[in-house]
Amino acid sequence: MQACLIPCTPRIGRVLSALVLALASLPASAAWTYVGDVSEGVIYYDEATLKKAGTLATLSTMINFTAKEPPKAGARPPASMVTLMELDCGEARLREMNAEGFTQQNGKGTSISKSATPGAWKKISAPTFAKPEALMKVWGYACGKT
Repeated sequence: MQACLIPCTPRIGRVLSALVLALASLPASAAWTYVGDVSEGVIYYDEATLKKAGTLATLSTMINFTAKEPPKAGARPPASMVTLMELDCGEARLREMNAEGFTQQNGKGTSISKSATPGAWKKISAPTFAKPEALMKVWGYACGKT
């Protein structure tokens, strides 16, 4: 005979089974790996999202903003941004494929901005990046250069 910690009835068994299935179907949360600090905040990447095709790789990155800029009239700046980056492993360049801004750190809270339009390719060493060494770490990981 099977021992139960709670009263064993068919109904409780069905409820517990449904609960286990519901929990198993929830999306797995990202395991963010620290990359480095930049002037705007802290950058992370999610190893589980790395995909490679030829000389190109895609990888999700996240920045938790720490810069305290006054918000523009009518605009609420995001506390974090999750971005799918495309990286060219043949050259040190990247572009944003899509991005989503959130009201809380770590890609949590309400989504307040979205962009699904791929951006232009940029050299990682370009002066547009405050700390290109942080992005070089992301590129190096994605392209197997670390």
